[in-house]
Amino acid sequence: MPHPSTGFKGYSVPVVYSLAISVGIWAAIDPMRFLLRGLLRAQAPGYWPPRGRATLLIGFGITPGYTLGTFVGDAWAGHSTLELLQHNPSRFVALIVNRPGFRGGPLG
Repeated sequence: MPHPSTGFKGYSVPVVYSLAISVGIWAAIDPMRFLLRGLLRAQAPGYWPPRGRATLLIGFGITPGYTLGTFVGDAWAGHSTLELLQHNPSRFVALIVNRPGFRGGPLG
């Protein structure tokens, strides 16, 4: 049951952020995997490059995908994540530092 003060949007904000960030990361990585398959030395059937090159591809795909997804989530939520920098700088820094791409990948 939605809280009266937030209504349906209270539930939808984290869902939109989650979906937008995950789809943004996918959109940054997957097309590049096919476009750069020769440079990455990726082979059929899945065209995934060897581990080291795949790690680089994923690492470089996380930042633009996360950024794009955050912009979409911010648009849905009606506020900017960058506002947090003005209101609570230490929390903003923690948000950035704890993001997977900043730490060197999903397990970094």
